[in-house]
Amino acid sequence: MHPNAAEIQQYLANVQQANSEEAKKLLFQSLLTTLFQHDADALAIIQTMSKGAEKTIFNIPASPKHKKIGRADTQYNQIIIEWEKDLKRTGEHAVEQLKQYLAGNLQSGNTLDFTLIATDGIEWRIYTRIPSEIFFQDLNTLELRKIDSFKLTEETLNDFPIFLDRYLFKLQALQPTLADTVIHFGAGSGIFAEVTAHLKSYIGNLERKPDVAVAYDEWRRFLSIAYGKFNDSPDVFFVHTYLSVFAKLIAFVALSPKKFVPMSELQGILNGSAFEQFNVRRFVEEDFYHWVATDTHFNALKLAFQRLADKLADYDFSTVQEDILKGIYQELIDIDTRHALGEYYTPDWLSELIINDLALEPHSMVLDPSCGSGSFLRAAIMHLKKNYPTLSADKLASQVVGIDIHPLSVQIAKTTILLALGDLISKAKQPISPNVFLANSLLLPKGSTEISGELYGESYKVDIAGKACVLSEKVFDESGFFDEAIKFVEEQSKRDANKTPTSVANFQQLFAKKFKGYETFADEFYRIYDSLRLAKAENRDSIWAFILQNSYKPFFLRRKFDVVVGNPPWLTFSSITNAEYQANLLELAHRYKVAPSAKANMPHLEIAAIFLAHSASYFLKPEGRLAFVLPRSFFTADQHDNTRSGTAEGFRLTKAWDLKDVAPLFNVPSCVLFAKATSAKARTSREIPESGIEGLVLSAKLDTQDMPLERALPALTQTKVRWYYSLLTKNSKTTRSALTQERYVNSNGSSPYAARFKQGATIVPRNFYFIEIDQVYEGDPKEYKELRVKSLVLPEAKAPWKSLTIARRIEPKFLYRTALSKNLVPFAMVNPLRVLLPILITEEKGMKTIQLLTAHQLLYEGFNQTCAWFEKAEAFWEKYQDRTLARKFRFMTDSIINAV
Repeated sequence: MHPNAAEIQQYLANVQQANSEEAKKLLFQSLLTTLFQHDADALAIIQTMSKGAEKTIFNIPASPKHKKIGRADTQYNQIIIEWEKDLKRTGEHAVEQLKQYLAGNLQSGNTLDFTLIATDGIEWRIYTRIPSEIFFQDLNTLELRKIDSFKLTEETLNDFPIFLDRYLFKLQALQPTLADTVIHFGAGSGIFAEVTAHLKSYIGNLERKPDVAVAYDEWRRFLSIAYGKFNDSPDVFFVHTYLSVFAKLIAFVALSPKKFVPMSELQGILNGSAFEQFNVRRFVEEDFYHWVATDTHFNALKLAFQRLADKLADYDFSTVQEDILKGIYQELIDIDTRHALGEYYTPDWLSELIINDLALEPHSMVLDPSCGSGSFLRAAIMHLKKNYPTLSADKLASQVVGIDIHPLSVQIAKTTILLALGDLISKAKQPISPNVFLANSLLLPKGSTEISGELYGESYKVDIAGKACVLSEKVFDESGFFDEAIKFVEEQSKRDANKTPTSVANFQQLFAKKFKGYETFADEFYRIYDSLRLAKAENRDSIWAFILQNSYKPFFLRRKFDVVVGNPPWLTFSSITNAEYQANLLELAHRYKVAPSAKANMPHLEIAAIFLAHSASYFLKPEGRLAFVLPRSFFTADQHDNTRSGTAEGFRLTKAWDLKDVAPLFNVPSCVLFAKATSAKARTSREIPESGIEGLVLSAKLDTQDMPLERALPALTQTKVRWYYSLLTKNSKTTRSALTQERYVNSNGSSPYAARFKQGATIVPRNFYFIEIDQVYEGDPKEYKELRVKSLVLPEAKAPWKSLTIARRIEPKFLYRTALSKNLVPFAMVNPLRVLLPILITEEKGMKTIQLLTAHQLLYEGFNQTCAWFEKAEAFWEKYQDRTLARKFRFMTDSIINAV
């Protein structure tokens, strides 16, 4: 029991009887003095709080052109408290008052980061501002979000001082959680809006800052190769820069014994030198976001970064219990970019459950080839720490490796690793290097035997600042040499950036002294040196060495791992918009024999199928183990029969988990497949045996999607089953199979229903065709001469189409019904949807003919209203189309008649 429980109980009784806001406020201030009478810091804050009573607030927006003055009940230290007599009755009024006082502060130029509290002394509600857009501009419209609440009762007396300290004093460091990190540092936080606005304001026109422009251009180019089309605006680049700075500061706060980050350390944190005091190497590299650490830019931005560091000082990151960076990473990475990557982040409980099942050994080398924020890396480290407590931090860091195609994931995952290592870092006798690399796990750089001739075999083209350099394959024989050689030419290019360049002869001499036994490669690295030097001299270099060192890392990881684990991208082959990348993936699909036998199924193949085969073949040691979280389509879909049947090379399935009855989880049904690496060429050695493979069916109704395994286990049911490869149908065109809990073989060929089904129409963008009636009507709408309709915006609609709607009158004869998968149940359709289709159906001698009409043809036929609808749709299309949708649109034109 709290030592002041009696005083809190008396306060509760008194405040329940108080009949005015002022009386409640005085009772509360008296309680605070009693509770914190022995804490000088708290008493100083209480005195400041008293001075902030009835604080005058200027510049409250009354209208677009006029301002007014108000008086906040209490405002101090970026905290505004609105007192009410009865919060249940006047809670909405309190929120409106908080909005006005916040708007006045913002309009007066005060910081964006406020804690907003509405209370009647018993119930406490905590609010934060929701920016209407990432960079807050309109102070006349504010939205607040409730982030916490507390009600003082006889049962919660002991918790009241803790709650007050958390929001009013912050004398004790807070334990960070995933949810807290999102609330206080994510897109809805004041500190995020403040720092990103500062970045945007300072940079202004990118062309005036050539080094930042290079980082931005290379960031955009690198991500466009990975994603195809994505939001590559400077605003998104600044958001990523914020998150990179945030991750570095968290790591420092976690490692440092200092309560606050001194300004003198700030630049060292951003350029990485500050981490050397903790024996941590290669935590910060010269990536796309490293420009903030250069003198000119840092001096202009340091006050904003110091504000962020001060905010982080409220938390104790030394003993983090979960992957706290996952939530903010998901929120701040542009959502369309995440969809383009097929990123579905794994909750902590599932990562831990999979790692536990893999039963890592003390020497196990573990790789996540698409690591994201590092959830599996963290789970692996925590498992090894718990089961093998003698393992040192440097040993753990060398055993657990991540690769990701997103440059921001690399920094976030490195931070996650340091947080997981925790206090072991201070005890390490050897340097610690978090091994997370920026690369595409599926693709190694292309080589060309024509360039290097016979001497060194295959060689590889390297682009540096627009200049092509060539490296022979033997350069990559040893990772240590390659890294040191790149570091050497980077340092030499910096030294000579504004001087006479080192001659070839002198460079060869320096190189030979530095790298004995590798003298024959001096000329190749001289070309890299010269390219880097020119880029630096023209102020166009900041990331080339970083890209070189990371992109080629997969060369050095071949067959190094005992375990590969992760959640690879959930993307289908058809969703890849980069033609060259798609061609590379097609080549891999055929090499590993995961490509479906029916060509019509190839567009639906999950890229994760290629990930599975490639990871097992390339990264795993012989008999190494693999576990991937995957869409449940791997259990049943035709396009994944090769993965199930043993046709695919490089692995054999050993176990399967069915996750379809776990909620909340992902927005599509999911599973986990386990496999072992095998180099056997005979398919029979890769097939699931007739006795099946072991597995689980998991089911649970969880409170939230993400929680530690310890919290999830009581709600989680794990039913042991066996999975069999069941051949459902097989004919000359296709094989249909599934993983089933009972073995089944159909020897009768195709399903008797097969001929009754065909591919339906692809109707996109759906906003132009799916409609709902927008007027009162009775009976059959087709009996009306004209009818007002509007676009039906489906929940799964994507930008920009979800915001492009049409509403107007049309001729109802063009209304039809269609069905999506959600409208189908066994042997029936439920609530088929209305579509507006530009087609005419005629019948002659029992034969129906379908004519597809253009907007011009509709007008010629006299259907003016429907013509106007599709003219508007065509205008939207011309403005916003991309290549992928254009291909789908042409297919729709050919197949739309199937929707009738």
